[in-house]
Amino acid sequence: MADSNSPTPTPDDPNSEKAKRLRSVINQALSAEVTLGGAVAAAAAKVEYAAALAAEGIEASFVAELATLAEEATMLLGSSGDKSTEKKVDTIDEEDAKKALLKLISAIQTRAKRTYLKADDPRRDNYYIGLKFSTTRTLLETSSQAIIERLKVDTLKGMKPTDVTEMQAARKAYVNSQTSQSGAQAVSTTTHAQCEAKVKELAVKRREIQYAVEAVWPSTDPLNAGIRREFGLRPDHPMK
Repeated sequence: MADSNSPTPTPDDPNSEKAKRLRSVINQALSAEVTLGGAVAAAAAKVEYAAALAAEGIEASFVAELATLAEEATMLLGSSGDKSTEKKVDTIDEEDAKKALLKLISAIQTRAKRTYLKADDPRRDNYYIGLKFSTTRTLLETSSQAIIERLKVDTLKGMKPTDVTEMQAARKAYVNSQTSQSGAQAVSTTTHAQCEAKVKELAVKRREIQYAVEAVWPSTDPLNAGIRREFGLRPDHPMK
């Protein structure tokens, strides 16, 4: 990860709505390391520094490897953000599906009350009237399916065949929403792990180049301040 003595790149328009949204889905520590690694690679690729770095064992191929890692990590960061967003969208979709299913169940329960007017009529129990089955997914899935099965043999006042079809579709949408959310979570976790591994590899190479810069352009010489800044180092303080 980025060192405490290395300047952290400042994002464009940090107060913009877009920046706020990006911060909410992208790991900022990983993003800072990737940005720093890319900057160090770009500086090390400059012709005016190549010979001095090569003398320290930092060849052009090594610099190119760091640049490639920065590009790959950037892509993984973006993908990780996308997957996090997808997971949030799936969560919203699940809640919407749940509300739609509960709304239909409530309408069916009302018709059951109309059909079986007495509050103590045991047939009302077939429609789970008074049961807070929305508290758990398992209970809602089970009870909604039981209501659908009951409607195949029971006739409620005001019920139409299309009402049952709509109920079946709503239940299916709710059940599928959990599958989508679980899949998005798995992909998001995998992508994040891949990104972390890539950034760790990038950090090792980035630090190696920075240590070479320390040897060639030490902080003890004020004339090296500009070069050190290019490589993400403090101008007046050695790298830890």
